[in-house]
Amino acid sequence: MATPDETTSISNSSPRESAEGTAREFQEETRAHRLAKLEALRARGVEPYPVRFDRDSTAAAIRAEFGEIAPGTYTGKLVHIAGRVMGERRHGGLDFADLQDETGTIQLIVTRGEVGGEGLHDFSDLDLGDWVGVEGRLFRTKTNELTIWATRLHFRQGKL
Repeated sequence: MATPDETTSISNSSPRESAEGTAREFQEETRAHRLAKLEALRARGVEPYPVRFDRDSTAAAIRAEFGEIAPGTYTGKLVHIAGRVMGERRHGGLDFADLQDETGTIQLIVTRGEVGGEGLHDFSDLDLGDWVGVEGRLFRTKTNELTIWATRLHFRQGKL
């Protein structure tokens, strides 16, 4: 216990004010981190806000047309789809992701062999909810998941 002539520090902020300050700091750090990622893309000549991406399909249309193909089937069909990255899983040299558009969700596979090392890094660096345009070939995995094997990516940290 402090004696009367010792100084002690007493916080005048409530726990709520402290939590709001922490949340504000987190938002500022997140914003700074995202801006740094944008600048890194621009420095390499990648436009993070492309003027447009022309898609030719949606998750629902792909499922309607190819929903009945057998596991392990490679259709060879090239599709162009855009949506938000809603989940990402890394497995060895493969990045799996869930791409969600206004009609539903479809799985993506992104590999270094198809999109290159920088493309894979850029994809892995996306935040949940970021938008991406994907060009790729459609197949059904052996585990029965309808999937797009990405051959080209168009990045956008905002709406396409």
